[in-house]
Amino acid sequence: MMKICRREWLLAAQEASSYRRMFSLALMISNNPDATRTELRTAANLKAALEKVVMGPIAPAVMLQAARRRFAKLIDAVQAREHDSREFSALTVRN
Repeated sequence: MMKICRREWLLAAQEASSYRRMFSLALMISNNPDATRTELRTAANLKAALEKVVMGPIAPAVMLQAARRRFAKLIDAVQAREHDSREFSALTVRN
């Protein structure tokens, strides 16, 4: 079973300077059985937005803007889950 590491996803997101890297991150998350529903949904939305971008020779600016917005939503979902995990760990250690 694949151990989930949201920190790795967040690091990959910081390095996602191209739409192909964003697409790769969305694939990585959507293929992970431990991803949350929100992460899976936002990854699927990003994949859908980027498929035509990465598979085609050129993409309209409107399509690229939509992909950037969906990428931001995916990162927000991963960060929220990572934040929740840290709070849970802190509570567990204190108790």
